[in-house]
Amino acid sequence: MKYFLRAICLVVMILLAGCDSDIVEKLATGQPLTAEETKRYNEQKESFDKAIATKKQEIIDSTYKEATRDEVMAGKRQYKKKNGEVKEFDISEGACGKFGFLAGTQVEITDSNKNKKKANVVGVYENHLWFHLNGVNGATFLSGNNKEELAKNGVALLGETSQAAKESDKTPAAQIKPEVAAVSAAESVKQPVGSTTEYGDVYFLPIPRIPYMKKNN
Repeated sequence: MKYFLRAICLVVMILLAGCDSDIVEKLATGQPLTAEETKRYNEQKESFDKAIATKKQEIIDSTYKEATRDEVMAGKRQYKKKNGEVKEFDISEGACGKFGFLAGTQVEITDSNKNKKKANVVGVYENHLWFHLNGVNGATFLSGNNKEELAKNGVALLGETSQAAKESDKTPAAQIKPEVAAVSAAESVKQPVGSTTEYGDVYFLPIPRIPYMKKNN
């Protein structure tokens, strides 16, 4: 509800200020303006800047937030659900691996209308694997206790192709690799560092191994 009200406020703000929504979208996402758009922006800079700030916050709220180093080491993290509640999610490999996906893995979810949407795995909460779909303010879950059951509900590694498609185009499964296309919530244009695992590409900073200390003789 909070996210919906914020979106309504943004629309009202743009309409009242006479702002061009294309200009707001471009500046909020770091795209260049045309000469005509630059002129219109300069004429109503203060109104545009308020709408742009609101749009940027809207983008941040609806984008997956990467796990921090401390969260990865602890195997737990606080994360907001779609309804606004903040809960503790288990992001350990032991918990998430049972569902076939690790926390931070980018996936693609196909809904009942065949629409595809990118999402990131958040972690496990109340025996469900939760996802943050791009454009949604918070995490949600789909039923399924393993990768096969989740696949029936439209969840697949980003770039993964169905078995039927593999057979039709004769593409060896080994040549089909997940895309790397995650966008950091804090820095919307920066590609986060990740690691590739058997569960797909995981989008949080890998933890360096700590070498054993040699004993002094």
